[in-house]
Amino acid sequence: MNFKKSLSFLWFPVVILFEEAILRLASGASLMGASVLYILLFSLCFGMAFYLLSHICKAMPYILTWLISVFFCVQDIYYRVFGAYLVINSLEGANQAANSYDVILSSIVTYAPEIIAMLLPAIVISVFGRKILSFKQDVRFLLVALAFGVVCHIGGYFAVHADADAAYYYDNVFISQTSVWNYGMLTGQRLDIHHTLFGFKEEEVEAFVPVIPEIEVKEETPHKTVDFDLLSQNETDETLKEMHEYFASVPATYTNEYTDRFKGKNLILITAEAFSHYCIDEKLTPTLYKLQNEGFKFNNFYTPGWGVSTTDGEYVHLTGLIPKSGVWSFSRSSDNSLPYTVGMQSHKNGYEKVLGYHNHTYTYYHRDEYLTNIGYDYKGVGNGLELDKIQWPNSDLNMMEKTVDEYINADSFSVYYMTVSGHGAYLGNNIARKNMCYVEHLPYSFEVKNYLAANIELDMAVEYLIRRLSEAGKLEDTVISISADHYPYLLDEFDGLDELAGHPVEQKYERYKNAWLLWCGDMTEGVEVDTYCASMDILPTLSNMFGFEFDSRLLMGTDVFSGTEPVVIFQDQSWISQNGSYDARTGDYIKHAGATGEDDISAIKKSVRAKFKMSRQILELDYYRKVTQ
Repeated sequence: MNFKKSLSFLWFPVVILFEEAILRLASGASLMGASVLYILLFSLCFGMAFYLLSHICKAMPYILTWLISVFFCVQDIYYRVFGAYLVINSLEGANQAANSYDVILSSIVTYAPEIIAMLLPAIVISVFGRKILSFKQDVRFLLVALAFGVVCHIGGYFAVHADADAAYYYDNVFISQTSVWNYGMLTGQRLDIHHTLFGFKEEEVEAFVPVIPEIEVKEETPHKTVDFDLLSQNETDETLKEMHEYFASVPATYTNEYTDRFKGKNLILITAEAFSHYCIDEKLTPTLYKLQNEGFKFNNFYTPGWGVSTTDGEYVHLTGLIPKSGVWSFSRSSDNSLPYTVGMQSHKNGYEKVLGYHNHTYTYYHRDEYLTNIGYDYKGVGNGLELDKIQWPNSDLNMMEKTVDEYINADSFSVYYMTVSGHGAYLGNNIARKNMCYVEHLPYSFEVKNYLAANIELDMAVEYLIRRLSEAGKLEDTVISISADHYPYLLDEFDGLDELAGHPVEQKYERYKNAWLLWCGDMTEGVEVDTYCASMDILPTLSNMFGFEFDSRLLMGTDVFSGTEPVVIFQDQSWISQNGSYDARTGDYIKHAGATGEDDISAIKKSVRAKFKMSRQILELDYYRKVTQ
């Protein structure tokens, strides 16, 4: 009996640590490092709490074990499907997540081994529980559990706060993936609840002042329109005053040789679902190949992953801001003023047609609200976009065929497309089956062939678009800009990406490397761009090239051609500069081979943290409305 009681005392700590280890390995994180100590201490604390709860009734140990196992399974599948962990604010889109049932089922099949492993404790207690465990009340065990749980929590708290970076992510900001990696899933959930109910411990922000090399400028005119010094002088709200002072300290970018390069031209702006530069091939996707090699070729472009996969990718692409972790930022912004978006700027500059399209359910992620809010007359499946065939996923080519006539004859147009043909999973993609004849001869796995075949549809769509523009005499006056919402995380990143790349893809940074296709029909030769940049930099770069009036200090991205070199920022606040890369999880900085410059690592870290904080407050406080109207 004493043996059974002792085993029962250890049951929940062991179960939680087992689940945390499986989840951590499944996400590609290491079982080494300081974070493992934090997870150990906090998991022991949770284990003691569950042990105490297990004495409520005889069935409770079984119920709690099943809840823990199923909870971790749900988190693992949610991460596989959406590239993020499920947190409180994710529940606002639970009904839309459920619409991805086919992708969810496919992921369950694909990752069945780790799902079975996570269910193992529940299976064990169901089969052997009565033989090996005894949860009869024993005051001594209950008191020890209570005391041990308190000691573990206090130990975990002080261990975290012995490291400044670990304490920052614990107290000052909630980033779901970082919290789970650093402190464990259950502690991450606890921090999410705490921050949701009580807010953040705010940290003072500092702007990073870069060393700007001498460049040839078209005019020495800064991209700034707001008088933050005046706003600060008249502000009584301390939060807003801090924001005014921060933005006043940020150096504005200047006009340069590419200012007004596309002024007055039409724009087709495309967010391509799960697109990767590995899809670009002279034979398979000749149109995308043409755009890459005859347009601006960004050799060091990245599409970092964010918390809510596609809609966060859109948010970064279209607003130049960092999403707030744990919420649907674009949906939350639907009533906010976002004057610097391409849609709103197009209206301001007199474009006749400003249209948006998506070839999936028009309300998905609340696109009908946020795309309308940023100026687009928007259609999706269900509110005006009538496709020839409704399937999963729908055809990008068919979307082009059904929409081009709505703007092709206008004097000027600015059009946005969110595609869907490249969506996973890549074992049951109807578009892939349609185009399989083009890839079946290739030496790849079935899943990789499906991924390539699905993206051939995007190439066909862009080829159709270019042909129609040429026939209408609009090609030389039209710019096409294409970038991804996120890397293809539903393609097995440990095998699929490696196949496409022809080598093992480094998981921290390289898997986010991608392409930004920027091309105009009047270009006669390609332009190589080696600057490190990301999807957040697209809006300020296009704003400069189209001659839009904007305040560069209010965007978190940077005009790639301004001479102020962008810093590629990732969800966990890691970053890549022109000189090196910094891993926020480990604190490691690696200088690029051949780099001649030197980074002020501390200053860039503070700047990145400031951008996260300012982006969150811009969203929460509708800050643009307060400073631009």
